[in-house]
Amino acid sequence: MATVVTMMRIGQYVLTFYKIVDILAAGGQAVLAKAVDTRTRRLVVIKQLSATPRDKHYKEERERFIRAGRLRINHPTIVDPIDFGQEGKNWYTVFPFIEGVQLQVYLARNGGKLPVGERLRVIRHIAEGLAAMHKRHVVHRDVKPQNILVSADESVHIVDLGICRCMDEQTITSGDAFLCTILWASPEQLGAPHTVDHRTDLYSLGLVAYVILTGQSPVTGSTHEAIARSILVCPPPPLRQHDPSIPSHVDKAVMILLAKDRTQRFQSVEEFLDALNGTRLSATPSRFCSSCGTARGDNASFCSCCGAGLAVDAATATRCLACGSPVDGHSACPGCNRSFGTIRRRLVVFAGPMTGRTLLFPIGEYDVGRVVLEPRDVMISSRHFHVNCTDAAVLMRDLGSTNGTSVAGQLIDHEVRLQHGQEVAFALNRATYHSD
Repeated sequence: MATVVTMMRIGQYVLTFYKIVDILAAGGQAVLAKAVDTRTRRLVVIKQLSATPRDKHYKEERERFIRAGRLRINHPTIVDPIDFGQEGKNWYTVFPFIEGVQLQVYLARNGGKLPVGERLRVIRHIAEGLAAMHKRHVVHRDVKPQNILVSADESVHIVDLGICRCMDEQTITSGDAFLCTILWASPEQLGAPHTVDHRTDLYSLGLVAYVILTGQSPVTGSTHEAIARSILVCPPPPLRQHDPSIPSHVDKAVMILLAKDRTQRFQSVEEFLDALNGTRLSATPSRFCSSCGTARGDNASFCSCCGAGLAVDAATATRCLACGSPVDGHSACPGCNRSFGTIRRRLVVFAGPMTGRTLLFPIGEYDVGRVVLEPRDVMISSRHFHVNCTDAAVLMRDLGSTNGTSVAGQLIDHEVRLQHGQEVAFALNRATYHSD
């Protein structure tokens, strides 16, 4: 019979030296308590793993807890553990006690009216802490206001590395388990969590920076599904629409962080910090595979990990939307023999993993999905959208895809007629519809 974990209680001594004086919180997979180090009389916070051996994913939770307890970043913004250990079946991590409040409380106390310079100071400190983590090949994966503390002297601290990922270690998570809080998740955390790398922290940093600067969340929706669609498909309005006092270069820098396609974001925290200082105008070309996130070789054409193409081949940049065959000036598709009709109808992809590709609409009705569009892009569903193309019009409807299809910024749950110049988005790709 499995042993039941005993929760901490006031007056209890933990790891010999720490006396519990208050229980702060209990939830998820951990309990937090305030304690006194009897050797120094200093306050500490003790985090106890509350998962039990009877829980389905206990082994994973325990291994993740152990890894985080041993982690040391050694940066003033990161709250590192100061002690760690096991007593019986109980696992504990000890942290210094930070006399402060969560970021959202700090912002509320100031009425959301902090001077722009003060808002940027907080953002820079958060970014610098993440940069230190990334240099140690650690991805936080849960950057959100609740995990950022502002102390009495207004210094900034990043806490809770409980679901962090060490990029040079084997992942602990089994399968494609979703980890993090959905409101602060990146598109890849929702669609392909096994590919997550340091750029997911950059996206979440953009979400936090947006809230700090505007007081508004860039993510909308009241249900899990609506929030997910907002993250995956809907671009937020520029920050200056909320507050014109925000410098334009700051607006642009945060919006680059919020690119749905991680290859279009800044590729490091340092690039973002340069942009905040006005010394960088755009993100550098991605050095990572858009399909799996593996670092690419300088002259590589294909990813060494998953085999995905790293650049669009000009000879195959134009393809049939019905079957995926390359098209080179043909009046009918050489692969499926469908006619392209008298009007050249096409999608020109300008953002996302398929950037640079042109997709021609042949006449007929057909379902379009991952195999046709990009076999290695797991963000695209196997049956993503349906097309009904005639010489008169193109009608499109979503097929219940995981990441949605939108036309002119609106998710489509019914058949719509495409108009020349409209934007069509599917998964992380954005395209313009042309009809001429």
